[in-house]
Amino acid sequence: MNPEIPSEKAHRSRRLRTIAAFFVAGLCVGGLAGSGMGRMLKDCLPSALALGWSEIAMLLISLWLVLSGGLIAIAGKNRRMAAQMIDPAEPREPTPAQRALFRLQAWVLMLAGVILAIPVVVQLLPGGDRLAWRVGAMAALLLLLVLHATWNFAIWRKADEFMRAVISGTATTCFWVLQVLLLIWAAGEKLDLLPTASLWDALVVVMAVYLVVGIAQSVRKGAA
Repeated sequence: MNPEIPSEKAHRSRRLRTIAAFFVAGLCVGGLAGSGMGRMLKDCLPSALALGWSEIAMLLISLWLVLSGGLIAIAGKNRRMAAQMIDPAEPREPTPAQRALFRLQAWVLMLAGVILAIPVVVQLLPGGDRLAWRVGAMAALLLLLVLHATWNFAIWRKADEFMRAVISGTATTCFWVLQVLLLIWAAGEKLDLLPTASLWDALVVVMAVYLVVGIAQSVRKGAA
């Protein structure tokens, strides 16, 4: 029997368990925070203000991104968790460059959550329907998008082969999945079989698909 086979199987198993543990932790924290946010919205918002499904969904997605970024930031500061993120099979002390990459990843995720939440949060603010608020929110969103794109480019430059494979796989899969969904929905809309969707609704679907595909790619690459 080849002695490398059990070692390779153990390597795959440990990596998969690590990814699953982070995923489950994020689900638990996100579920509790989402429940609290739901109660807050129900108790605090005026009864005249009713958020649609896409606004609520986007707030939950934003919360998920912020919490995920927070988890990565916490894990990056913990020596044991950071070592596990680098290589679950053979944990090793992260280098300063790797710690910097963890921090950058955390900031990118949290910033993405803030960007996606801005259009909805502005609606909830007193006087949020004023032109000055809306123009200011749009200007802030554009500036944050530039910063987000810059950080994403920096992550791509500093990423290792595994991370680049996850990023590329996620982008490719999302393109094909979303293309098919767009075709089906557009055809159904044209034939009066499906309701009309706004661009905001479409954005929520895009982000939901991106998160699901990104998680699936991480698990698949980690287990492969």
